[in-house]
Amino acid sequence: MPYQAHELRGSYQGTDYLFLWVGENLGSRDQTDTVLATYQRTADRIHKAGGRYVLVLVPSKYRVMYPLCTWPDGSTLRDTDQHLSPLRDGLAKWANDKGLPCLDLTLPMQKAAQAGNVPYFAQDTHPNGAGHQLMTEQLATFLKSL
Repeated sequence: MPYQAHELRGSYQGTDYLFLWVGENLGSRDQTDTVLATYQRTADRIHKAGGRYVLVLVPSKYRVMYPLCTWPDGSTLRDTDQHLSPLRDGLAKWANDKGLPCLDLTLPMQKAAQAGNVPYFAQDTHPNGAGHQLMTEQLATFLKSL
């Protein structure tokens, strides 16, 4: 049964936030192996051409905001196991196992939101200007460290 719009909302600092990429809207929860195989082929091609492959993990809005939001009574969004894809953790493990540099933007984006600088649009799944600025700064620092 599809979710209703009211079931996909949480509140943080007096603002309602819409969450779309959760639960049944995540697609296949078994997508990790397929994605990893694709990333491995890409990394192999880049390394063969003399380049260096790095992985940057951009978290979903729900992953960043779920610990901060309050949820309506009966909201299924309280159940993080049901709504967080295993893909992020699988990608991070893959990069670590392969010795590939990996930047996970989850914690910096959570810290920004906790400080009141929410990096996502309230009614959209995408990062807003503040989110893009944060990601740019984090990526620049990360790349310099390599």
